[in-house]
Amino acid sequence: RTILEKRHRPELLAALVALLLSRVDVKSRFEKLVSGATGLEVAVKGDISIGLFPSPSVTLMEVTLGNQESRVASFGEAEVGVRLWPLLRGQVHISRLMLRNVSVAIERDRNGRFNFARPSQVSRAVPAMSLGRLSLARASLRYVSRQSDSEFTATDCNVDANDVRLTEDARLIVLTGP
Repeated sequence: RTILEKRHRPELLAALVALLLSRVDVKSRFEKLVSGATGLEVAVKGDISIGLFPSPSVTLMEVTLGNQESRVASFGEAEVGVRLWPLLRGQVHISRLMLRNVSVAIERDRNGRFNFARPSQVSRAVPAMSLGRLSLARASLRYVSRQSDSEFTATDCNVDANDVRLTEDARLIVLTGP
């Protein structure tokens, strides 16, 4: 018999994946990635857990996005599932993104500037990507316009989308003020 019997292969694979994931500083990489994409300050204030079955995943608790003046979005839990084989090659391919207890607060001041605005408008190419599943659970959105003295609120929303894709020519435009 060999050391690597068929019945031991799943345990060996799980140990290998755990070793690969343990070498990654998930919190700071997530904060840096999302901050770079949105231009907002991102903070993971809660626990982080790593799952291996049925596929590798990372769950982050109490995540906020904002700037020095206000909190723009928060979610109680973010679960990011990744595909195993690309991960073993050092690449991250997201298979699912599930956000729970989502709160988004967008405000526009009297000068037309949004609370998530940066000093100048930025438009950059977004890499082509696909998500097997995008899910928002218990989401709320509040939009306030000080220009028109109007407000819109949506609460307790749930969104499930499968096979979400961004093409190579997609552009991310970050709205900004004057």
